[in-house]
Amino acid sequence: MLGRMLKAILLPRFQKVLVVSAMLGVVLFGTGCISQKPLPYSAVPAKLRETGPQLSILPIEDRRAAKDDMDRVLAIPQCVEVVLAQEMEGVGMFQKVSRQTSPPQSGYTLRVALDRLQWEVPNYDRILGTTLGVSIATGGLGGLIYGSTGTEVLGHASMEMVLTSGDAVLLNKKYVGLAKEEKAKMNSDTPATYREVAAKAVADAISQFKADLLALETGGTPVKADASVSLR
Repeated sequence: MLGRMLKAILLPRFQKVLVVSAMLGVVLFGTGCISQKPLPYSAVPAKLRETGPQLSILPIEDRRAAKDDMDRVLAIPQCVEVVLAQEMEGVGMFQKVSRQTSPPQSGYTLRVALDRLQWEVPNYDRILGTTLGVSIATGGLGGLIYGSTGTEVLGHASMEMVLTSGDAVLLNKKYVGLAKEEKAKMNSDTPATYREVAAKAVADAISQFKADLLALETGGTPVKADASVSLR
């Protein structure tokens, strides 16, 4: 008799917690349209020279260990190729920038290998556990409140860039980009957040590469670059 009474009292509340927790899970872990979209990237305006060298960018080699959730929301590595070409058009060093499937007969060639493009929330498993525990204890309301508080979201990008002119290697270096954003916990694991931190991490890596390109043009000696060969 007592068991039936407790069941009658607790079952509706437990079912409510499950429903609210499930709804919270959708908000926290699945908000946004799951489809491949371009990187939300604002490249610098094109600034091509009237005369000067031409740059051919070969298809990016994807050397990541495995695909992950990033691949559900971004066409990798093609999305990186697009923004890289845009940035090279705006660097102010080339007469023409194009994406090619094979090395050209003349001009400069850029080969890129993508080793990492990832999203990360530090202590993510603990956040999930706390969200679930608070949701169950408070009927879901506490989980929503907890989910609205902030957390750090990181983006990681790692690319090896090899710039050549004929048989001469001008630059061969790995660039590691890092992005840091503050997001509400319930927005930390969404397609929009994946794309945002990926774009900023890629931008960070490309900005380092552009700095080395400028150093080459002005006669500097970036890591593993042949200072005797100039882009002038």
